[in-house]
Amino acid sequence: MLFDIMHDQSKDWRFVDFKVNPDYPSSNEADKLYCECGREVKYQYILYSVQKNQYIALGINHLKMHTHLDDKRVKQIKSYSSKVNQWLDEILIQNEVYKQNTHIKNNIRDMYRSMIDMDAEIIRALSYRTNTSITSQDMVMIRDFYDYDLTLPTYMKQRIEKIVEYPKSNLYKECQSVVNELFKHHEKIPFGLLYDNCSESIDILMWNRNKEAVIKDLVKYLNLRSRYRIKWEDDCITYV
Repeated sequence: MLFDIMHDQSKDWRFVDFKVNPDYPSSNEADKLYCECGREVKYQYILYSVQKNQYIALGINHLKMHTHLDDKRVKQIKSYSSKVNQWLDEILIQNEVYKQNTHIKNNIRDMYRSMIDMDAEIIRALSYRTNTSITSQDMVMIRDFYDYDLTLPTYMKQRIEKIVEYPKSNLYKECQSVVNELFKHHEKIPFGLLYDNCSESIDILMWNRNKEAVIKDLVKYLNLRSRYRIKWEDDCITYV
């Protein structure tokens, strides 16, 4: 958003970076951020002057002065800065809990790992089914937070959980509907026939597992939810 505003409002200045000191006013000199005028600031905007070939670090007031932004645009930027600050505050708070609880930490890291290991096509399929948006930029953020052993903000964790948990709670149910329908016309259901009728669900289930493991779990799922006993034999699902 800030890049777009700068591009629209100024022919000389280009926005190149944005920094936040969450501990402002900080007692640690190394963490302090300053405007070009020498005043310590919480939000620092790094600009590049095309005409002067020069970088400059500014607080919000001097940003307005240098770039001739109107009050409406400055208000937009302040609102954006506030949202960034809230986002960072949430991350800091959640990471305190994350670091203190090994069980929570391991579950979250397993969830991130599952997401990172997924093929792009599987992510797109599950995003569509769960009405959840996961962009390529989101994936970069997920990898970075995993690598640095940090937990993501709540909204992103909820998106990841919907996608990762969907196969466990829904895909076997979808296969069950297909199996029930096929048993009306067949005494045995060869894997090929099952696959022809619910290929997308099976493809997602098999993205990181082999066929035998998926079928084993499917049969277990069916036996827990059916008055019939079902088994996997000779590459077919059949009644016992």
